[in-house]
Amino acid sequence: MQPTAICEDLIESYMIEYKREEKVFDRPDMQTWDLTHLSLSYKNILEIDNLGGMENLTKLQLDNNIITKISGLEGLVNLTWLDLSFNLISKIEGLETLTKLQDLTLF
Repeated sequence: MQPTAICEDLIESYMIEYKREEKVFDRPDMQTWDLTHLSLSYKNILEIDNLGGMENLTKLQLDNNIITKISGLEGLVNLTWLDLSFNLISKIEGLETLTKLQDLTLF
């Protein structure tokens, strides 16, 4: 699998899989910018990007990827839970705007 970036296709495939597992979103017609949680584990993601407009996210799971730098999270001001474990991050920074963050995993 080649390194990739967070994109609309990844987010849409997450939404389809989530519905297939009979989990329920807040509304059946929910748009990506309305998501409150997003799990993109094991997607070979190289960098955190393309999350602009997703301020409603409270839970973001990006574990087991190949992310090297924490960035692109500044607009996710409602995040309370963030999992960046099992990536290639060498320096912890870029979390200053996440004032509601209660759980951060960086194993």
